[in-house]
Amino acid sequence: MTIGQTEPQALTLRRPQTEPNSKKWQLVKLKAFYGGFYQTAMGENEMLQISEVVDLLAVFTNEEIQHGLQQYHIAGPRTQAGYLRKPAAGDLYQFLMNIRGSKPQPDKSEPEPEIDAPTSEQKRRANELISNLGFSKRVLGTSNGNDA
Repeated sequence: MTIGQTEPQALTLRRPQTEPNSKKWQLVKLKAFYGGFYQTAMGENEMLQISEVVDLLAVFTNEEIQHGLQQYHIAGPRTQAGYLRKPAAGDLYQFLMNIRGSKPQPDKSEPEPEIDAPTSEQKRRANELISNLGFSKRVLGTSNGNDA
């Protein structure tokens, strides 16, 4: 090495740092997906449409969107000539919902709280309210005598 020369730095490639469900990642992914349907560079109108798709697909994770776009390429609707049809925002949403519905989702809901059976005082009060309002108490599966 001569004076003034520095040792070459190693080139380090890093993956873009994005949050798990970032809109930036979704925008880039959908721009690449939809870009294949245009013969020219996408303009402002197309980018506006893509940003609307990102907003619509906000209920999906990045992994669901990635998998859904791959599946759309494989199984999406085709023209008579065999070309993949460009999906409208709602079509892509429905396609992803169909995929989501086809695989079991983990139950994220909280267990329902246990409700105590009504006390005899609560039952008496309910019956009193029903009769004061002019309703008759019916037991399911029985008739009021109006049937022929």
